[in-house]
Amino acid sequence: MEIITNGTLLAIQNMTWNGQFGFQNAPNESIVITLPDLLYGNVFVGTGFDEGFEDPQGVMGVQHYERGLMWAQTYLSGHMQPQFQARSAYRHLQWVLGRIDKL
Repeated sequence: MEIITNGTLLAIQNMTWNGQFGFQNAPNESIVITLPDLLYGNVFVGTGFDEGFEDPQGVMGVQHYERGLMWAQTYLSGHMQPQFQARSAYRHLQWVLGRIDKL
């Protein structure tokens, strides 16, 4: 994923929007997921893995918002983010719909 992530950041650094060139600061704000796992929690408990079950997920990526442009990187995910990191994808959708101020 480094090629896609770094390529996107390089493209953003070569863009001009709202009167400035690229990001003024490097992305470094963590995406912290505090949503409960409503899908797999019962499966983990039912199979005896309730001791190792992590809920909430915690830090699941990096975000940066500047001059109206949001950039986000979600860990352990690719182009199928709603399947592999459903809680992070849900948070992104909430932000796009304007229901939360930041990821």
